[in-house]
Amino acid sequence: MQFLVLTGTPEGVALSGRFPYLGEGDVVELAIDGLGRQRQEVVSGE
Repeated sequence: MQFLVLTGTPEGVALSGRFPYLGEGDVVELAIDGLGRQRQEVVSGE
């Protein structure tokens, strides 16, 4: 049996300034063999 644990962003990573934030038009895609693929496009808030 295999498990996938998603914990989110570790503390301090986003505020370090070393990594850019996601911006409008960026695409986040996750694929897992045998399970499928998820694709999200970042849009501006309303």
